[in-house]
Amino acid sequence: MNDTIKIDGSQKSGSGTIVRLSLSLSSILKRELHINNIRAKRGKPGLRPQHLKALEACCQVTEGIAENACVGAAELRFKPGNRIQGGHFNWDIGTAGSTTMMSHCLLPLGCFADTKSVYTMTGGLFLKRLLK
Repeated sequence: MNDTIKIDGSQKSGSGTIVRLSLSLSSILKRELHINNIRAKRGKPGLRPQHLKALEACCQVTEGIAENACVGAAELRFKPGNRIQGGHFNWDIGTAGSTTMMSHCLLPLGCFADTKSVYTMTGGLFLKRLLK
C-alpha cells in the first residue's frame, strides 16, 4: 500500500496555506507528502520563498528530505524523518513573507517535539519567538 499523502494544491483558493498545513500534518503523521499544482490559481504560481522556508524548516526539525525544493516549483515531495526534534531553531524567511503564517506550520511540530522547542523566525515586519 502506498502511504503517501497526495494533495492537489489548486483546490479551493489554492493558497500557500495548503502547502504549510500539509507539511505540518505530514511531519506529525510521519508520512510522505506529494503536492502538485502548488498555488496554481495565484498570480505567481508555485512555491514562493516563504513556502520554501517552511519546507526547509520542516526538513530541519524532522530530519526529513524534500525533492524539487525551489522557488516556483509547481510540485514537491517531502519525506519527514522518524522524529520531531526539539531544540533552538532560527529561520529567516528572507523576504516580506509572513512569520505568522510560517508559525502556523511549525507550532504543531513543536507540540509533538521530543524535547523543549524554541523557534525564532524573522521576515517581513515581524520577529516571532515561539516557545513550547
